Amino acid sequence: MEKGTVSIYRALRESCRSFTSREESGTIHLKASFHFDEDFPGFQGHFPGKPVLPAVVQLAAIRCVTELSLELKLTPSGYDRVKFRGVVLPGGPTEVCIELRPEGDGWCAGFTIENSNGESVSSGTCNFGISVKG
Repeated sequence: MEKGTVSIYRALRESCRSFTSREESGTIHLKASFHFDEDFPGFQGHFPGKPVLPAVVQLAAIRCVTELSLELKLTPSGYDRVKFRGVVLPGGPTEVCIELRPEGDGWCAGFTIENSNGESVSSGTCNFGISVKG
């Protein structure tokens, strides 16, 4: 993993203010609240003077929360029906909600991300495989 990638995941974990998990009928319901300050590394260069959290960092947050819940290292294996409808700006809470279920040899994570105004800014499904250390 590249050095910049590791620092984004570390910064995501440090920006997570709360995390809950509950299981119901084979589905794990996850909720995490993030607070992204203006100096969060994901805003760097996107866009100077008007920071917006990039879509790739939003997807990294889905992976981060899922890994925290399962206590496993995961590799994204596919995405479905992912839509980016709004923006995540610095300050205020950003809520990540995930419905996680086992699928084949991996996991399927349906997600929604809401900004500090309670607006859905992104949603979709991420499929993950379990990373195997070599």
